[in-house]
Amino acid sequence: MAARPRTLSLAGVRFCIAGEDLTRDLSNEMFYGEVSGIVEAAGGRVTGGVSGVTDYLVVGTTHYNSFTGVRGPMSNSAKVRDAKERGAAIITAPQLNAGIAQGTLACKADRSPVKKPKAKAAPKAKAGGKPAAAKSSRGARKKKEPAEEDQYGDY
Repeated sequence: MAARPRTLSLAGVRFCIAGEDLTRDLSNEMFYGEVSGIVEAAGGRVTGGVSGVTDYLVVGTTHYNSFTGVRGPMSNSAKVRDAKERGAAIITAPQLNAGIAQGTLACKADRSPVKKPKAKAAPKAKAGGKPAAAKSSRGARKKKEPAEEDQYGDY
């Protein structure tokens, strides 16, 4: 029986993509499309932003600021700064391809998500056993009284 070739599964590995690759004339959308296709074909997940659970930030050669219309080095990118703060590895597209081929990409060790604030507790029950009514910011609405009959009655 012939041995099956080893394929790398990036299941559970999260990637974020930033920048453009002007050495190959790839704009933001084209670079994002190419890299996300590679990642998803290998089983990885592409996210829109860097968070505490992002494993890799794949960067292009240039950062383009769509608000100012200025191109600059990737070090000016907010995603690069966030990746450094949160411990995500910063790699290029060629390094991504090499890592997939060699099987060296993996999740980062500490993958504890950021704690979410606790939800507000439900209103406590009153002494009579009925739950307390939730307070409205608009104030309590009064029930309409049934209309009184006309004093003259029907004609």
